Amino acid sequence: MSNTINHNPNTNTNTNINDTPTNTSTRVGPGGSTTGSQACAACKYQRRKCAPNCPLAPYFPAHQHKQFLNAHKLFGVGNIMKVLKHIQPCDQETAMKSIIAHSNLRAINPVGGCYRRICQLQKHIEQYEAKLELVHQHLNMCRAAARTRKP
Repeated sequence: MSNTINHNPNTNTNTNINDTPTNTSTRVGPGGSTTGSQACAACKYQRRKCAPNCPLAPYFPAHQHKQFLNAHKLFGVGNIMKVLKHIQPCDQETAMKSIIAHSNLRAINPVGGCYRRICQLQKHIEQYEAKLELVHQHLNMCRAAARTRKP
């Protein structure tokens, strides 16, 4: 079985997910426990064993198959791998969270995607700022009333 995935069905370009042979399948999970022979969602999609050093395994565990499919559909595995290779290791988790969030929002809302969600959040911020301003005005009125009552 091949270690490559064709991320664009219209081309013959293949992308290597793992740079090393896939001879073991035990992965260490949170707290030091092993997760057994469960392949990550990317390797599962390819129907092959997941190497212990699979670069996509931390971001697409086996139970998050839909997230992988969303990211694969929007960006392609090759582009995701390029992002991971060209950024600092300390920034990889943030980049992958961004890729996953963007692809999940695009799957939910193909037209608006992230932009629509950002607009919704900005509207919420404006509403809460207006409510906060009303609370401040009411607080100032109460303080003024308390000062006038003091003998």
